[in-house]
Amino acid sequence: MTSASGTLRLPVAGEGLAAAWLFLGVCALAAVILLSPFRVARYPAMADYPNHLARAQIIVDAELGGREHPYYETRHALVPNLALDALVPLGVRAGLSTNDALRLFAALALLMPLAGTIAMGFALQGSVPWLALLALPLAYSRYYVWGFLNYFFSLGLAFLGFALWVVLRDSRARLAPLALAAAGMLALLSHLAGFAVLAVLIACHEASRWRGLTRPVLAAGVAVGICACAYLLFFDRQLPLTLAWQEGALIKARNLASPFVSYQVLPGMVLAAGWAAALLWAWRQRALHMVPGWRLPIAAFALLVVLLPSMAMNSYYLTARLVIVLPLVFLAYARLDAAPRAQAALAAMVLALVALKAAEVGGEWRRFSDDVGRYREAFGALPLGARVASVAFSTGAGIVPARHAAAFAVTDRDAFIPNFYAFPFNGESVAFREPVRALTARSEKDHLIYGRDDGAPPWRFYCEHYDALFVLQLDERAASLPPCAQALVRSHDFALYRLSPSAAPR
Repeated sequence: MTSASGTLRLPVAGEGLAAAWLFLGVCALAAVILLSPFRVARYPAMADYPNHLARAQIIVDAELGGREHPYYETRHALVPNLALDALVPLGVRAGLSTNDALRLFAALALLMPLAGTIAMGFALQGSVPWLALLALPLAYSRYYVWGFLNYFFSLGLAFLGFALWVVLRDSRARLAPLALAAAGMLALLSHLAGFAVLAVLIACHEASRWRGLTRPVLAAGVAVGICACAYLLFFDRQLPLTLAWQEGALIKARNLASPFVSYQVLPGMVLAAGWAAALLWAWRQRALHMVPGWRLPIAAFALLVVLLPSMAMNSYYLTARLVIVLPLVFLAYARLDAAPRAQAALAAMVLALVALKAAEVGGEWRRFSDDVGRYREAFGALPLGARVASVAFSTGAGIVPARHAAAFAVTDRDAFIPNFYAFPFNGESVAFREPVRALTARSEKDHLIYGRDDGAPPWRFYCEHYDALFVLQLDERAASLPPCAQALVRSHDFALYRLSPSAAPR
C-alpha cells in the first residue's frame, strides 16, 4: 500500500496485522451477508432485471445455440455498455444457466464498488481505512436495485483503476500508465459513465498535487487520452447526443437519499441515521481526519450532480447515478485515528447496518420471485410470436420491479414487447429487427406506469397493433379496459388479455 506521499508500505504500523485481519474479516462477513438475498430469491427485484435477462438470453441463444429470435437480433458493435453482454455468455459457457450467470454478474456489480472504495482507502491512506467499512451498508443503493448493473460494475473498475494509479504513480513510473490505460479501457467497455468517473478522479488527484507538467501528469493524460481517442475512433456512437434536464431542484435533493433508500423509506432512514451517527461520533472524538486532496474530487462530483442533465444519449438518471459516488469517494479519503475498541465498535455497527439492509432486500426479492413464477406461468397462454403490450396502474409507485415482467415472454414465447433495451432506441448489442422498429417508435415504449393523473393508455393503438396485453394492477383503481380485451389469465394483481382488432374502440 502507499502513504499519502505515494510510497509503498504494508499496513502494519500503528494498527498491526491483527487490526488488518480484523478489517478484512469484517469485509468478508459483510460480503456473505450482502449476498444472502441472492441465495433466498431466484430473481432479484430490480426494475430492469427481466429486460437484462431477456437480452442476455437472446445473445446466448444466438452465440452459443445458433438460434435467432423472430423480433430481435444480436448486433456486433463496440458500444460502451458491454459488461453484462460479454460476461454472462462466459458464465453460460462455464455451465451456468443464463439466469444464474446474470445473478453472478449482478453480485459482482454489487461488490465491486465496495471493493474499489476499500482499495482507494488503502491506497490513499497507506493504512487500514476503517471508515471505508461504512461503504458496505450502501451496497443496495437506490439505483443498484433499479438494475443499473453495467454502471455499478464499471464504477467498481473505475475505483480499482484509480487505486492502482495511486499505488503505482511514483513507485512504478513505467507500469502506472499502462495499468491506468488498461483499467480505463475495461471501464469504458463496461459503461461510459464509469470511465468518466475514473477520468474525474485522476484529474482531481493530479490537480491536487500539481507541480507543473511532471512525468506522472503527462503519463496520466496520455493513458486517459488513449481511452478517449479509442472511444471517438472505434466505438459505435449512433445515438444522438440528446440532453434533457428533467429533474428539478427538489428531485435532485431527493436523490441524496438514494445511497440509503432501496425500496422502503423507513429502513433507509434507519440506515442513514446509523451511518451519520458513526461519522458524527468520529468527528466529535476528533478521530476523523481527511487525507490531503479530498476537497477537489468531492467538489467536482457534487458540481456534476447539480449541473449535469438528467438524461444524455438516451441514458436516464445520469446525475442520479452519480450521487452514490459522493459518499464512497468521501469514505476513501476519510481516516479514522482511534483505539482498537473504537474500531471494533465501528465494525459491529457496520455489520448491524448490513444485516438490516440485507433483510429488507431479501424480503423484497422473495416476493418478486414468487410473482415472477406466476407471471411466467400465465405467459404460457400466449401464442408463440405474440406481440405483447404492457401497462402498470400504480400511484406513487417508486420502483416497480415488475414493470418489465413481459420480457419473460420474449424468451419463453418468442414474443415481442416494445419496452425493450435494444438498438436503435438504446445503445445496446441487441437490436430490433427492421419490421418492428417503426411499431416500437410509436408504442410509447417508456410510458408503462400510469398514475391517477396520467389519463388512459392508448387502448385503440394497442388493439390495432398488438396480440396481447399484460396489465399490472398495483393500486386500488378499477381499470377500465377496452372491449377488444378478452381475459386469458386473471390474478389479484395482474391480468393477461388477448386483443381482438375487430373489437378495437372507435
